[in-house]
Amino acid sequence: MRDTRRARDAWDIVRLVDDAAWHARQLTDPSPSLRYAGICPRCRSGVWIPETQLATTNHRCMECGHVEPLATITQAHELRLLTSGTMDTAANLCHLLRACGIHVKRNTITQWRKRKRITPVGKDDQGRPVYALADVLLLRRAVDREECHR
Repeated sequence: MRDTRRARDAWDIVRLVDDAAWHARQLTDPSPSLRYAGICPRCRSGVWIPETQLATTNHRCMECGHVEPLATITQAHELRLLTSGTMDTAANLCHLLRACGIHVKRNTITQWRKRKRITPVGKDDQGRPVYALADVLLLRRAVDREECHR
């Protein structure tokens, strides 16, 4: 029984040292290729992952240790974006989406408008078209599905 406790304590120490080393690396050399994926469903801390990481893996929260499928985290984040009510210019929406790891070019939104696939909800102070973020996300999803079925 005593050996079991020691083994458990040893693994806890290894995990704590590993976490401390990871945090030290992040402070001294943060990776510029991280993207925001969403929030941990347990502790609500931000989840940042490498740009190249697939959503088919699990993610262990660095704050609370909770393990959650990354797909669940990213889907919840996209739902929050869809229901946010955000409206802005094509350039600003693209910048916002890029920070969330979703790549849509400004020119793509402009082309969608010219092809009447998306309608601006208004204009900003400088007369530029303003779009609903939900419209852009839903159209992007539809276009992705069309390309998958070709």
